[in-house]
Amino acid sequence: MRIRLIVLAALLTGSCSGPQVGEKITAAPQENRTGVATTTTTTLPAPRPSLGSASDVKAVDWPNTKLPAKFCDVEGLVEFRNANGSATSGKWGLVQFSSVYDQDRVVYGDIDGDGKNEAAVNVYCNNGSGLASGQLAFAWVVVAVRNGSLEVVGEISAKAPPVDGRPPLLSGPRFDKGSITVKESWYRQNDMTCCPTGEARTTWRLRDGALVADPTVQVS
Repeated sequence: MRIRLIVLAALLTGSCSGPQVGEKITAAPQENRTGVATTTTTTLPAPRPSLGSASDVKAVDWPNTKLPAKFCDVEGLVEFRNANGSATSGKWGLVQFSSVYDQDRVVYGDIDGDGKNEAAVNVYCNNGSGLASGQLAFAWVVVAVRNGSLEVVGEISAKAPPVDGRPPLLSGPRFDKGSITVKESWYRQNDMTCCPTGEARTTWRLRDGALVADPTVQVS
């Protein structure tokens, strides 16, 4: 009997002791209704196409290079020779392109604040008629030199709507820290093809490595 009492007392003493730290338990991956374990993945941005090798953006032969043309609804790159090129537009079919024919049609500035210039290259597409009425869309393609190659920062296109099919003209890109502002000359109903009288300005800001347009401000 005495032995049984001693054993019982020992059991009661052990059951009243503080909590003991056990082995850490790691939760198993959650399963969806199909019974397959789910995991969290991160989608990386698609790499930007390389336009070729370069060490200095001001030394690029712009009339003979490759440039994107999404502003004209063209996928991929347009190859320019002597400032001219052609490609198939998803909106207009076969179109012709013109780019800079001298360095005056390229504007330089430092948009990302790294102490190195980027370039804004003037490009437009047309229906091949050679007439001002055949102009379809205008843009400034912003390009940087990074790690020894040309890389597209973005395309600046007109935000003001066309009038009677006549697209606004783009001019005077001004570089500021983190942004580029352009002038948009848009056509009123009675304007001659040579001379749009409407004026607006749009500021494009560098956000997460891409150019994003602020609301366009009408000037006149």
